Amino acid sequence: MEVLYYAVIALAWTVGGFISGVTSMGCSLIAMPVLTLVMSPDRAILISCVCGGVIPALLVPLHHRGIILRELLLLLGASLPGSAAGVLIFEQVPAAWLNIALGFALAGFVIWQAHGAGVGLRLRRYGPASLLAGFLGGAANALTGMPGSVLGVYATLRTWSKENMLSMQSAFFALSALLTISIQWSRGLYSPSILFDIACSLPGAALGILASIPAQRLINRRICRRLLLVLLGLSAVTLFCRGMAMR
Repeated sequence: MEVLYYAVIALAWTVGGFISGVTSMGCSLIAMPVLTLVMSPDRAILISCVCGGVIPALLVPLHHRGIILRELLLLLGASLPGSAAGVLIFEQVPAAWLNIALGFALAGFVIWQAHGAGVGLRLRRYGPASLLAGFLGGAANALTGMPGSVLGVYATLRTWSKENMLSMQSAFFALSALLTISIQWSRGLYSPSILFDIACSLPGAALGILASIPAQRLINRRICRRLLLVLLGLSAVTLFCRGMAMR
């Protein structure tokens, strides 16, 4: 059974790494539902926080040219208090209703965008919206291990190029995860067995990223945006189902 357990973990992060390499998000979205088949949601969230940070960190050198530094600093600055708030809630409050609420909100956004109602709405400039997205992204990472659910909405509304999208999301996920993990580590949430599971997950993630590099050339901005909406829709379903299961 242990062989099957670690095979499932490795496969989940291999597929997650590939999807993240192509779209800059989705590693945790793909891996989390699979992980919860073989472990508790709390354990899966902690593993996802680490692997969901390492994967985009490996992608940053490939896409650093598209980073908008001032906007990234605003997102990261706001993610620190968001991560702290998320960790406190994660420790003390059942996250079921938060998962369900976020799932419904994402589903509404995807339907709105898919039907063209929100096509004209774009965030031409960053500022207060960046601070809000950063705070909610940090909180979502600590609570669900899926920060892409928030930043994916922000990226959809911004007028980023494909390179900007890959660069900004990868950098944010990597650095935001570092903040979240630091707070979680200080709270003593990482046991030796969880660290061992993380060590078994990372080779699969690296393999997925390597496989995604040639596929990136086939994805243009329009396809990337559509994939982003699909991943947000899957994220909504995942969050809703997880919330119902945790009740």
